Amino acid sequence: PIAGYGQSLSVAEQIVEWYKEEVALELIPTAQGKSIADIIGEVNADDVIVAMGGDGTINIVGRYCYEHQLRMGIIPTGSGNGLARHLELSLTPFIAFRNIIDGKDSIIDVVQWNKELFFNVAGIGFDGYVAHLFNASKQRGFGTYVRAILKAIRSFEKCYYELEIDGKVINTDALLISFANSSQYGNDTYIAPGAKLGDGLLDIVVVKKINWWNVVRLGMMIKSKKLERAKSVSFYKGKRIIINKFDASYAHIDGEPLKAENSIAITVIPKALRIIK
Repeated sequence: PIAGYGQSLSVAEQIVEWYKEEVALELIPTAQGKSIADIIGEVNADDVIVAMGGDGTINIVGRYCYEHQLRMGIIPTGSGNGLARHLELSLTPFIAFRNIIDGKDSIIDVVQWNKELFFNVAGIGFDGYVAHLFNASKQRGFGTYVRAILKAIRSFEKCYYELEIDGKVINTDALLISFANSSQYGNDTYIAPGAKLGDGLLDIVVVKKINWWNVVRLGMMIKSKKLERAKSVSFYKGKRIIINKFDASYAHIDGEPLKAENSIAITVIPKALRIIK
């Protein structure tokens, strides 16, 4: 209910009213502190669970669908809608739902981060700190993200990392490291323009520094899918990543803040979730 600008619930009620004669629908609001399994209850194998919200909502619903081998639909109403934008889903709720009724399955990879799962983008360092700042704010929306980024630029320092990507060890200082299953964070900010959801690989993006005088230029590269031209950015691909040594304490999965553990193992689970589009 708090996703995006807080209008998801009222729009969902309108969708239910509009389509109740055509399909069997049940509207289930999520609630802080309650597990998605307890909220949803019993389901049938041919049920479709539709996540209406942002990437955080999609994450908790996606986990449930992955664990129960259910098909998932997405009505994107979040602040960024990264996964939905990559999938080229409609950002108009009524059209998005119509497309779920009429659409076909697209099978995507799922990624495991220690005991957690993510579907879009996860990261450690600067973007993890931004996620913590955003989560701590009482407001949602793109403007809150921008304010969090500007605050993070002023205060966050780069950290040391030892990465192991499919057995190859990389030692580096970095402002952030992103692990991208899809191409973007959201709002068409393309952290990994070449990422594909079903190729069995993660795109690993190492951003070594961001300075005040080049933040605008870097932002333009991200928006125009040209981040690979930046000298301070390195790109890798891999199926299994281990982070053994690092100084950072902030991380996120699908935009939701996460405390970085002492050792992190990230593994691609190929072709593991069916999304209707």
